Amino acid sequence: MTTPISLPIAIGPGIDLHPGIHSTLLTSPPPGVTYLRHDASHLFFFPPGAAFPDVYTTAHWGEFVSFPVQTPIVHSARWPVLNAPAWVADMDDFGYPLLGGRALFHERAWPRFRAEIGRPGGPLPNDPIRIRLIHMLRAYAHPSCRAILFGTQVGLARAAKMLTDFEAGPDGETFLRKSQVLGPAMPPLAAARVHKKWEDPSGTNVIFCGVGWQLKNGLLAVRVMAKMAAKHPTARFIYVGDTPPHYRNTEERAALPPNLRLVGQVPRSHVQTLFEGAHILFHPSQSESFGMVLLEAAAAGLAIVCAQGRGMEHLHEIVDHRGALTVNRDVVPTLDEEQAFAAQLDTLITDRAIARAKGLWNHARVESSLLSTTNRNAALTAVYQNALSAPETNGLTEQQLLHHSRVECVHMTSRQVTEAEVEFRERFAVEALGFRMDVETRPRSPEPVSAPLT
Repeated sequence: MTTPISLPIAIGPGIDLHPGIHSTLLTSPPPGVTYLRHDASHLFFFPPGAAFPDVYTTAHWGEFVSFPVQTPIVHSARWPVLNAPAWVADMDDFGYPLLGGRALFHERAWPRFRAEIGRPGGPLPNDPIRIRLIHMLRAYAHPSCRAILFGTQVGLARAAKMLTDFEAGPDGETFLRKSQVLGPAMPPLAAARVHKKWEDPSGTNVIFCGVGWQLKNGLLAVRVMAKMAAKHPTARFIYVGDTPPHYRNTEERAALPPNLRLVGQVPRSHVQTLFEGAHILFHPSQSESFGMVLLEAAAAGLAIVCAQGRGMEHLHEIVDHRGALTVNRDVVPTLDEEQAFAAQLDTLITDRAIARAKGLWNHARVESSLLSTTNRNAALTAVYQNALSAPETNGLTEQQLLHHSRVECVHMTSRQVTEAEVEFRERFAVEALGFRMDVETRPRSPEPVSAPLT
């Protein structure tokens, strides 16, 4: 049995904490842990001579953070930590922090990025992606980094494959030795409340919830829900998140069935209330690095309709066929996806017994696995205890990271990084930052992605 600990832990940078993944960590921490949320100072390595470097438009060779407080352990969202004797990092994917960084949010970076990481043996020695990987691996290999926490087995396996394909050397081996799977978790809704909502005969509540309508397939979601709302007038449908432009027009919204509501983005507390009363999550997202909404739905006892296959290879780690009806993107042509999603959603609305069984299965699975905060916290406590018991070491320094003698070091506060993001989004008309991180070293389908890969 894991012995509880009692210590403060700095967590951040605040600007990089996920509203779902990290909020449950902050609100349901391991016993004895007090998280101190902080923004950070960010150190960026740019190529020498980079004119007016911008972290969202200029490829850079690394990002590292330091915090204004000293705690026995720092819990970092992705980035390596400077000047801390012990730190752990969680990451929902490998490619974003180690290969591309914030410049991956720029759509124009993607064709070249895909080509380089798909090259046999990986990017060439002097390629910015290779140089970044060297710097980042050197940071994670430092003794002050005690653990690297991946959200899924698939994510860790993808990282291992890339490091092998890229011949990343000893630092890559050290990175993998420190890595383990310990993903997000949710406190499950009380079983009595789950059973009560499924016993309520007043109708079925269907919810879509996602930020970044392009990547989450919001336009398809509205069309499918509109069809189902017309077919099932006693069911209620609600779309939560940024609305596709087509339905921001008053005339188009007025034409939707009255039992379908587009509510836009709402506070997280409101989202939780909606999940507690919902029966089915409709989630046709094109890709997820984890898919916190799937876990939130499962913890609240919802049946799920979503994709599997390409972009969702890790789905079975959150929900399986006993809790979800899926559309397999490795089999179903893109042009047939809408019809396939509609058929699966129709099945759950029509047969409440099937939907109920899937919802109850999802809820029970969360309760008995690391997807539950209770079980996750026990495992995370062990990670922190191991970090504290390791031999003391000096923190990682800027000089230890330098691979090339000529590097432009740019220091920014979290506030300045946020300001750069706002300027980038305004300049390129980007509604929400997002990209598909389902890039592997194997060739991929040439089909276009209807998301702002920015």
